[in-house]
Amino acid sequence: MMLNENSTIRRKEEQEFSTIDGEVVMLSLSKGAYFSLNEVASRIWELIEEPVRIEKLIDQLLEEYEIKPEECKKETLSCLEDFQKNGLLIVESD
Repeated sequence: MMLNENSTIRRKEEQEFSTIDGEVVMLSLSKGAYFSLNEVASRIWELIEEPVRIEKLIDQLLEEYEIKPEECKKETLSCLEDFQKNGLLIVESD
């Protein structure tokens, strides 16, 4: 499913993860894969624990980081698409 600002998303719960020095490292049990997230991707991971519209997620990131709105949207969607491709994300609605 294609992601857009109106999509409501949340992270899949069956990931084992830990935060080390502000960055998330995780093991996807279903994929048997290890992931290491940078600071911003780790923050996105934290913010999608509960269902959230991508538009609200972007607004939250804009409050927390000094980034241009279009760049934030592009980078956030790219990160979420990576999560989705790796089976880490649930799209609840569009």
